[in-house]
Amino acid sequence: MCNAPIGDRTSVGIFRTCLWLFLFLLAVRLVYAFIFKRDLSNDDCEVDRVAFALAGHLGFANPFKIPTGPTSHVAPAYPFILAGIYELFGKGSPAEAVRQILSCSATCLQFAALPALATAADMSPRVGVLAGLLGGLSPLRHWIETKATFETPYTALLLVILSLLTLQMWNLDQPSGRRAWIHGATWGVALLFTPALLPVLFGYLALGALRFFRSQFRSYLRFSLTLLFAAAIVLTPWTIRNYYIFHHLIFVRGNFGLELSVSNNDSALPLFEQNLYTKGFQNIGPLSSLSAAQAVERMGESAYYHQQLLAACRWIGSHPRRFLRITANRVGYFWFPPLEPHAKGIISSMLTWCLTLTGIAGLFVMLQHHRWPAMAIGVVWLTYPLVYYLLEFDLRYRYPIEWTFLFTTSYGVWTSWVQVVPKFLRARPTWLLQFQPKTRS
Repeated sequence: MCNAPIGDRTSVGIFRTCLWLFLFLLAVRLVYAFIFKRDLSNDDCEVDRVAFALAGHLGFANPFKIPTGPTSHVAPAYPFILAGIYELFGKGSPAEAVRQILSCSATCLQFAALPALATAADMSPRVGVLAGLLGGLSPLRHWIETKATFETPYTALLLVILSLLTLQMWNLDQPSGRRAWIHGATWGVALLFTPALLPVLFGYLALGALRFFRSQFRSYLRFSLTLLFAAAIVLTPWTIRNYYIFHHLIFVRGNFGLELSVSNNDSALPLFEQNLYTKGFQNIGPLSSLSAAQAVERMGESAYYHQQLLAACRWIGSHPRRFLRITANRVGYFWFPPLEPHAKGIISSMLTWCLTLTGIAGLFVMLQHHRWPAMAIGVVWLTYPLVYYLLEFDLRYRYPIEWTFLFTTSYGVWTSWVQVVPKFLRARPTWLLQFQPKTRS
């Protein structure tokens, strides 16, 4: 007989479920990536260029068409990972294969962790298994999940982990100081991958304050301050580096002014793929414009970004109606991406629309039975997209929270299966009564 406590046995069972789900999804993903959709080319984007500079011992620099020196254009975590790969394997197919294997692993870990998330939310782990299978076996986001051009799969994985830690903390009678250090350090690492998660951090902290408002509020306040302090410790070295080079405080990356400017000007369009070829983007963006890259080299990156920020603010102030219209389009596209002109794109967009709608419906069902986990997902939906409403839309911006739609959809499906279907099967239709044999008295 097993003498382990029930809680320990449950934890072991959940770990095994997550492990087997991860191994299964990874095997499927690697077969699909390297046999059916093999592509070991390099996209030569800004992240790659910075990684090449790091691997060549030129420092964290040169993301544009010409060498422009030290940069804060991209968040640091992912370029350092890529630089390590290029240091070990050089530039070429072996390095790209390792890069894609790591991205596939991060993707599958993201989905394999959902049963643990369901357990932390006091749900059946089968909700998480269903969500993990739906996400892990879907080919809809193959380029984002497999090609590893950007840090997007890592961001999604970290958001799952942070949500899991948050729900586990909410289940405690009293917030733990040790957990605060672990939680805060994880947030710090996540922000080094993408500062776009910062609104989610403050959203979770505010929701937690509501959760502990009537009991243990002082303990929760100490927990929150410790968490923020731990996150600040992780972020401090990069902040010091940015201040030393650019002579003012920069939160992780300093390119917001540029992104705001290329997304809000006379020729700007709401979609990245369309906006990329507009006159404004071609003139302003140093990724595509040689003259803009030369301006960055001449003025310095920080001064150029500040100039673009002021230009964007002036344009928004002088074109409020056009800004509101293009922002409304971006909000709509974030939740319901536009239909693309080819069949595959139409199918992808329609499935994304269905996922959004079923996810919202599942959230309302979840609110009735699991209020705090539902509110946590609601906070993610409210806070994470805020910065992207101001910028040109691309599907990879939405990807880090797509697991939440899968999770709420799976919850709605599982709840219907457990509650509605058995009742339906137990029901005896009245029209069948006339066919039942009469019993003798």
